[in-house]
Amino acid sequence: VGIVFSGTLAFIGNEDISDACTNTFEYGDALIQDSQSFLSRAKTPLVNIDDIAQDAANDAQQLFLGTDYIQTGANEISLSFKNYGIAHREGIDLSGSRTEYNLVVTSFQDK
Repeated sequence: VGIVFSGTLAFIGNEDISDACTNTFEYGDALIQDSQSFLSRAKTPLVNIDDIAQDAANDAQQLFLGTDYIQTGANEISLSFKNYGIAHREGIDLSGSRTEYNLVVTSFQDK
């Protein structure tokens, strides 16, 4: 009688463990499927933004095709920023406010 009773309890315990493992894997699978669905939906706006950027680049290439804007215009803009930086630095040095300027820059970097 004791052996039968112990065997029955072991069988019931085994079934409970089997059900728990099955449920764990089913919930894990559902989580993975939900994550895949979420990532698929989240990808759509990024793909659309990429398409818009690609279209804008193609439009810009068509607009500037046959012009020297890229070779001269863009370089002139870059050179203007560089010249502004040089003039700004020289102005700070000429006014004798390099120390104060550095303190302000440092305080902004600390924040």
